[in-house]
Amino acid sequence: DRRSGFCLESIRSTFPANGRHVPEKHPRSIRPWSYTASCWVPRGGGKSGTMLVQVTRVDAMMHLPQFVLNAVLRQFAGSFMKDLRVSADKAVQDGSPWAKKVAEDKLGFYQDLKNVDDIAAERAEVSKMPERAFFEDRPWRLRPKPHDTNPPVRT
Repeated sequence: DRRSGFCLESIRSTFPANGRHVPEKHPRSIRPWSYTASCWVPRGGGKSGTMLVQVTRVDAMMHLPQFVLNAVLRQFAGSFMKDLRVSADKAVQDGSPWAKKVAEDKLGFYQDLKNVDDIAAERAEVSKMPERAFFEDRPWRLRPKPHDTNPPVRT
């Protein structure tokens, strides 16, 4: 959002291949369905840092007890955040391949992120999940009917 300074991201396990090679699923393997929505909110107010709020829905294609899912997701979340911090550190190291990719910015993505961060610097600092109005006070709107976030029906 170029007014309040935040980014929304959607990651799905089902997507159009558009020429990308997607290997066939082995008959004895399970390919879980997942849908992840992420909201990246730069801290703003001239402070460094970014808040990430992420919601993931998963259909493991088999019954798993809730305590197993909780344990796996806690482990995954911790590893994900650690890897994210390590990757962010690498991206700013002079001469690293990641810093070169950021500098090249072939698609303009990193410039877009910088613009969002610049906008966020002008607003009040966000230190907890913003109120609903933070996301709704903008000239554009999400579709009136959201995408179906339920797993596909198994046959």
